[in-house]
Amino acid sequence: MNAVVRGSEYEFLQSSELRYRPVQLEAALSSTTYYAGHMTNAWGEFLVACDYFGGYLVAGSVGSQANGVGGASCFQNISTLRSSLYHFLYTSPFNTAYREYSKMIDHDVDYQRQQITAIRAVRLQYAIANMNDQKTRYQDLKERDGITGGGAGETFTSQLFDVVSQSYPSVVPDTALNCGVGAAAVVVSLFFFLPPSVVAIVVCCIFLIDLLLLGWIHLLGLNLNLASSVCMTMAIGFAIDYASDIAYAFHRASGTGHQRAVQACFSMAKPVFVGGVCSLLAAGPVLFSDTLSGRIFASMVVGTVSIGIAVGFFALPAALATFAGHGMRQQSSKTLAGSAASTVQQA
Repeated sequence: MNAVVRGSEYEFLQSSELRYRPVQLEAALSSTTYYAGHMTNAWGEFLVACDYFGGYLVAGSVGSQANGVGGASCFQNISTLRSSLYHFLYTSPFNTAYREYSKMIDHDVDYQRQQITAIRAVRLQYAIANMNDQKTRYQDLKERDGITGGGAGETFTSQLFDVVSQSYPSVVPDTALNCGVGAAAVVVSLFFFLPPSVVAIVVCCIFLIDLLLLGWIHLLGLNLNLASSVCMTMAIGFAIDYASDIAYAFHRASGTGHQRAVQACFSMAKPVFVGGVCSLLAAGPVLFSDTLSGRIFASMVVGTVSIGIAVGFFALPAALATFAGHGMRQQSSKTLAGSAASTVQQA
């Protein structure tokens, strides 16, 4: 688990609050419920080294005359801070004990001038207890977020990938809201092309796709988290391609409800399946990504396309033929009768 405090070298120099914030975070994090020890705080070690060897760190040698006494000597100005941190990380004998910390302080270095030219962030690394329950993982995340709430620029990163494993309780209402807003946008757009009865059936099919995606998420061994929630919202955009194309083809076709459903499926089979295959080919390589978020996204795209096509070619035509075919058949008959009467008058 990593806690990150961000700030420039000017901020670390001028703000005593930011300078000692990593030390305060170390104390606070060590008191959390699931803290398992092994805290590594590079900045805290640098402050301790400044207290004991401040003047020598600025000079770069334990054999030279110390320039200043104690930790204050490292923070006299920007130049002394850059020099002392450089010697802490890269100059013998200090680097023998401290060089491993160079990866834990995000910085730029000028070897010729022997200075750290920029400090961007400080990372605290520690272990947490194994948690197999989503609720306890979320509680740990909430507890840690409460600790970092008082400092600007503080973030947490984790090998557990918090947005994947620890957002369960809060993400459910957000997912429902996002899907609802997406469905509302779909309804508004569909009314420009389709009658209300067809629009209602298409929207129901879209919600069916999202419902089946919940089962797909469970089948993959995942939970409803931030990553999968975003994919579920995107699924509305994917699903509307298949459903609206078939529904529009059904609306424009002539004949009985069954005949229209068959015509819609046959006329839209090639473009829908080609689009689905292209989506699968685009997402396929991401399944082998090194990042967990990428693999989740690709898995959700595979599920969305597969379920979307299945619903679009089986459930939707059946629903249209059953619930919307009668009204449209009467409208089509009236239109055909009107066209025939017009032809007779012209003749």
